[in-house]
Amino acid sequence: MKDVKEVEIFVTFFAKNSFPPVVLQLLRDCITSIERFSKYPHRIYIVDNGSDKEVIETLEKWGYPLLFNENPWKNYVTLMNTIIRSAGSDPFIVLHGDMKVTENWLETLVEEHRWGEKYFGIPCCLIPTFLHYEAPDDHIVWKEGGGNVVTLSQMQRACSKYKIPYRSGTGVISRKPYRGHINRSGTQITDDGANIMSFITSHEFFKQAGLFDTAFTGAGHEDNEMGIRALMRGLKLLRTHSVFIHHSPSASAGRGQASMRGRYPPDVFIEKYGQKVWDDMESGQLWVRLHDKQLEERWKIKGEGSV
Repeated sequence: MKDVKEVEIFVTFFAKNSFPPVVLQLLRDCITSIERFSKYPHRIYIVDNGSDKEVIETLEKWGYPLLFNENPWKNYVTLMNTIIRSAGSDPFIVLHGDMKVTENWLETLVEEHRWGEKYFGIPCCLIPTFLHYEAPDDHIVWKEGGGNVVTLSQMQRACSKYKIPYRSGTGVISRKPYRGHINRSGTQITDDGANIMSFITSHEFFKQAGLFDTAFTGAGHEDNEMGIRALMRGLKLLRTHSVFIHHSPSASAGRGQASMRGRYPPDVFIEKYGQKVWDDMESGQLWVRLHDKQLEERWKIKGEGSV
């Protein structure tokens, strides 16, 4: 992989005028954290999924490039496909507007993705470690954000317990890049990834895996299906235990009518793969089997087949 001069970071977002202020504040906090903790050359894009005109006017004042999902349904899969088609850097990163990054995150994520592709010699998608959303006691997320939120002192105690770097005034700190063996478990990068939600990857990864399946017109399980398809085609889904990102999905997920549109996602999944595969995915056994199959076949690239 060639040296990256500037990595593009795509931050997904959706809000209606009726949404509480916390949704817009989370996006602002996300971008602020990127600017504060990213020493590596980068460019931020806000990728809107059908927000109201007044919301868009607010975003335009922030001065960041905006991309728009032009699909009339404004569903998640077409939003992701818009990002994949639009990305100019290789690799590129996708985050959600209700996430916050941590110190060292970008440098480590880029270097570890480079290492994963060198180590295996095939396209890889690298997924960070997600933590609860850390916020001061007076942050609006405590009033309107729901669960998955912890105080600074709670996060500090958790980091001490699990040996995660933490510094007062800075918060959680991502580790320096890892360049060692990659096993299924027990290493700083593990070969046990599953769904493709927020990640760093290369264009070649989606060239071989294909785009997100537009049959998933409702919200949910499209990221699971994408991960399954990538594993079936011999691609690597890796997880880094070096890069920590705060996530508060309950603050923004499921708001508005858009979340209720489209077909029921489990129906789409079962129609495509069958009830047994659905049951195995729900139990977690599917991921184990797919990763085992990759080991048995020595990661030979294969077309889509039975699972």
